[in-house]
Amino acid sequence: ARRQRQMCIRDRYLAANLPVIVWGKSAMAEYVKLYNIGICIDSLNEIPNKIMSLTDMQINEIKHNVKCISEKIRCGGMLSEALAESIYILNHD
Repeated sequence: ARRQRQMCIRDRYLAANLPVIVWGKSAMAEYVKLYNIGICIDSLNEIPNKIMSLTDMQINEIKHNVKCISEKIRCGGMLSEALAESIYILNHD
C-alpha cells in the first residue's frame, strides 16, 4: 500500500509536468533514473547542490522527459502499458 501511495504521488507530480525528487534507495529511484524525470538523493541536504549542479541541457532534457511522461499519464498510456504487461505475464506463467 505504501508503494502504491508513493507511485500515486509521483504520478500526480508528473501529470502536472513537475520533475520529482526521490530517495536514491527507493523503488522509484530506478524509474526516475531510467526515464530521467527528476533527481535521486540520499539526504535532503543534497537537494540544493544536486539542483545547482544540473546543466541547462540536463534541465531541458528532464523537462522534455517529464512532459512526455505527463502526457502518457493524463491520457491513460501508463495504465494501458501496465495492463498489457499484466496480461502478458498472466498468459506466460
